[in-house]
Amino acid sequence: MSHAESTAAASRPTSRIAELEAALRAVTEERDRLRTAYQRLLLDVELMRRRMFIAKAERVDTAQLELEFAEKLAELDRLSGLDRAQSTTPPRGAEAASQTDRSSRPPQDAG
Repeated sequence: MSHAESTAAASRPTSRIAELEAALRAVTEERDRLRTAYQRLLLDVELMRRRMFIAKAERVDTAQLELEFAEKLAELDRLSGLDRAQSTTPPRGAEAASQTDRSSRPPQDAG
């Protein structure tokens, strides 16, 4: 083996090591970028889940509210001595006005 052959043989492992180290650095950088992107996506998904949950929690069942208000209105009428069946039911838009009228009326004696 000549001196040139031995130098070429010795440089082959060194160049292979340099190639592998460069490939390792590239793969490591790609992994770090992917990990960062993955973590961002996890945060985005969590944020979307929270927004969906909050949106669901903030939704109001209007039918349930109407039932509760009807019960409270009946109780208020009962306490004030009014019979809801005898009075005419005001149209929907007039309910707010009738609420104001009720609060300005003097209370009636139950006795």
